Amino acid sequence: TRHGVRRQRQMCIRDSIRTYQKENRTLPPLKGELLLKLARLYQRGQQVFGSLTAFRAWMEKPAYGLDGAVPFSMLNTSEGINIVKDEVERIAYGEFA
Repeated sequence: TRHGVRRQRQMCIRDSIRTYQKENRTLPPLKGELLLKLARLYQRGQQVFGSLTAFRAWMEKPAYGLDGAVPFSMLNTSEGINIVKDEVERIAYGEFA
């Protein structure tokens, strides 16, 4: 299920960060960049949708402004994160609300 995939991805990110912390290593630049982008996306999504719960619910449904793509499925790449963030900004300004 989508919830299972989301949970698995969240656990993987958390475990990756903990592994780097335990081994006193720094994140590779690309991983660090993706994590920062994701954090910013979720922060903005919470602002726009009024709660993290509402934003997460939107992330798991096909989005009109993304040609029916499920936003969460696009978070595997930096470009996908950018596309979802752009859609959140359009919603914030009432373009696809």
